[in-house]
Amino acid sequence: MAVEPQNIPAWRIAVLGAASVLFLVVVILGVTAWYTFERDLEAQRKTDAAVNAPLLDLQSAQLLNLNNPRWVDRQKQIVAIPIDHAMKKLVAQGLPQLPDPATSTAPSKAVP
Repeated sequence: MAVEPQNIPAWRIAVLGAASVLFLVVVILGVTAWYTFERDLEAQRKTDAAVNAPLLDLQSAQLLNLNNPRWVDRQKQIVAIPIDHAMKKLVAQGLPQLPDPATSTAPSKAVP
């Protein structure tokens, strides 16, 4: 006994195809919305000040070191000053003059 294929109406195939496409679009939009929500939530968590308190403390300590003069080595009288103060001092004093290599009495190093 052989089973003969039945004719399926074209409108049923069209409805099934349209429903499949609609389902696929809904799933894609849902996954995209879920991803966007989770990404924004993660970004908010990373920028939360309470979570990043150690990082903020480190940043403020570094800014304090950069913007205030401090001793590097008291015995050798070496002081670190902020860059903008150093640039103003350099402009006021002028660049240091290096010795002229042509008149220098120091032995030159030969390059092999």
